[in-house]
Amino acid sequence: HTTPHKRMGGAAEVFAFYGGPAGAIPAKHVSTALRACGVSPSEDEVTALLGGKTQVSNAEFDDMIGKCPKDIPADIVSDLFSVFDKSGNGTISINELKAHLSEAMATGQLTEPELKQMTKGFVTKGQLNYVEFVKTL
Repeated sequence: HTTPHKRMGGAAEVFAFYGGPAGAIPAKHVSTALRACGVSPSEDEVTALLGGKTQVSNAEFDDMIGKCPKDIPADIVSDLFSVFDKSGNGTISINELKAHLSEAMATGQLTEPELKQMTKGFVTKGQLNYVEFVKTL
């Protein structure tokens, strides 16, 4: 059985650093400790994960890591977009993006307002400039 600490590498060291001799991470340091493990929860997500706790144990910290979104390097995201860039100019059709995202989402269709909000400022003449979009992620 592999624990999340061993699987992630470095998480045990992060816990030891922030947990110190008490063997628990104070709530005020949980957000920073999670980010040090390569996950990127929002402050609201950290608050929800804490559930009012003032500190977290090693096991609780492991559980939190597993529930947090992982950071994905911008070059990988850009490479993923480039698969749909038929002209090779750094843009993809917003309609094609909507179709692919809706297909990939387990919950179903991406709504027009959701898509517009997500890509606001990066669409010209129906084309998403994904090169610039990825820089903001």
